[in-house]
Amino acid sequence: MTDLITITGVIGTDPELRTVRDNLSRLTMRVATSERKRNAEGKWHDAHTNWYNVTAFGKLADNAHASLRKGQRIVCVGKLRLQSFERENGSFGTRVEVVANNLGPDLVTQQLLSLIHISEPTRQEAIS
Repeated sequence: MTDLITITGVIGTDPELRTVRDNLSRLTMRVATSERKRNAEGKWHDAHTNWYNVTAFGKLADNAHASLRKGQRIVCVGKLRLQSFERENGSFGTRVEVVANNLGPDLVTQQLLSLIHISEPTRQEAIS
């Protein structure tokens, strides 16, 4: 059984792309989600923030690294993984990771002005 999760939040760190085994791309970044509530005056404020470690692999990792930046609101769909760890002071914590199946900009709060797809031969011609 897999725990699927969808989060909408803000990228809190620059997405980092690395190559792992068998030349596979791996992207990691931190994403913050905030619960919004109204205060007594009726104004919205962030009540609580959760942080997620988001990981993507392969073509999704490559495309996300080329497209997404720190501070951008995104939607992430993936598998939820919880990892317990022990801190240096002896206390325990839980790390929350989402292994992404899909990543993209949150179009509720921003517009995607253009999507340019350049095939490899065309890109090479443009360089020449």
